[in-house]
Amino acid sequence: REQCQSLIELAEYAMKFGGGSGGATILDFPSGALSKGSQFISLYQLMKQNEEQLPAESVSVLKNVTHEVRKTIADYFGVSQIMSTTPRFISRMDEKPAQTMHDEYWHEHVDADQYPGFEYTALIYLNDQGVDADYTGGEFSFVDPGPEKGGDERVMTLQPKCGKLVFFTSGSENVHHVHKVEHGRRYALTIAFTCDKSKELKGDYA
Repeated sequence: REQCQSLIELAEYAMKFGGGSGGATILDFPSGALSKGSQFISLYQLMKQNEEQLPAESVSVLKNVTHEVRKTIADYFGVSQIMSTTPRFISRMDEKPAQTMHDEYWHEHVDADQYPGFEYTALIYLNDQGVDADYTGGEFSFVDPGPEKGGDERVMTLQPKCGKLVFFTSGSENVHHVHKVEHGRRYALTIAFTCDKSKELKGDYA
């Protein structure tokens, strides 16, 4: 729980420079892209102008968590070579109406279609979902193909909870979506991994 709180504080420190106009604010750490209004700005460029830096202790937590998750995925799937790739972001979602397509996080999708580098996806929830918790709505669902695609549609829905790790292969076998947040704020960390050396993330957040 302390790590979750540290990552939320890291996100809030950075998001004070921006904030999406709709229901989603995204902060991507490798690129520094941050939602502001209906666009993205360069967080690192802005912080450099203001002579500010992200809190070192929280950045260290982010890096340590990423390394732990990478090892967990490698062990589970039996992959000898797995590397971080882009993006790696914290999302903050609330009940505000969507203003742009980037705010419409609730559509079913496949990660590898949106981000070609994705081979394995990891999600870490940073706060609790529920009536007496931090937010309502915001559940996460896997959706199997329906009869129109030759399948027998099934839905598996997960309730986010601080520190819960969900990981899966990023292809069409794992269609998923996030439910709309009804009240409060939902925080989650998304980490992408690849086995393709050419897509390996370099730099501070590798």
